[in-house]
Amino acid sequence: MIFSNYYSKYSNHTYKNVSEFIILCIKTYLNLIYREIFEVDELSSKIRRILKIQKVLHY
Repeated sequence: MIFSNYYSKYSNHTYKNVSEFIILCIKTYLNLIYREIFEVDELSSKIRRILKIQKVLHY
């Protein structure tokens, strides 16, 4: 798959499209809700390092 970096030039540029896609895949695979996926992401430094996420958004 090929993703552009961001959907729109007006986006807030917090997450790239690839990172958002992977987060949604993890959410679906683990059967989590959005609050839980951000808690997992907040606790897992490996996920943040792999996805190159500097900060975790709050739901």
